[in-house]
Amino acid sequence: MMILDSTVMEFFRNIKKQYGNYSRLFKLFQTKNKSYLYDVGTGKVMECTEIEYVFLNNLQVYGDIEEVIKTTKVNDDTLTILIDLIHVAQEQHLFQAPPLLSFALSKDEVLENARSHLEQVTLELTEQCNMACHYCIYHSGNIDFREFGRRHMSWQVAELAIDYTLKNSGKKVAVTFYGGEH
Repeated sequence: MMILDSTVMEFFRNIKKQYGNYSRLFKLFQTKNKSYLYDVGTGKVMECTEIEYVFLNNLQVYGDIEEVIKTTKVNDDTLTILIDLIHVAQEQHLFQAPPLLSFALSKDEVLENARSHLEQVTLELTEQCNMACHYCIYHSGNIDFREFGRRHMSWQVAELAIDYTLKNSGKKVAVTFYGGEH
């Protein structure tokens, strides 16, 4: 195993020092054939190589570049790819999402606004699913991973959710259903 180039180490140390937790800076997702990075600060989407995707995913999982290098086998090709990633990140201003300092409304105003201006509700009908999509909260690769379960939403809870939505929404409301693609 080769030591990661100091350029790579310093870049990611500085990013964390200046902008904080890697997880708030970018999101990773995959389609059937490709992997992508969504940069939170710029809103840009970038296709990733497998090496970039695994490396960035490990940054989010471990939260520390020193921990990532312990689990990353680095050869000359990997090092070249990571240095190229840094150049793209610098050119495109990636990994620089400014911190959220405050909401425009107070906490009470946000809650009141949410209660009286509901525009969408998502009902999680079941924890059971046979799809295991990579973007799903139940997929083990998701940073906010939750275990699959066997629970289902009861009719009573569904009715209460719909009643609450109707009472607290305007003329238009979107009701979406989540889970259970059997």
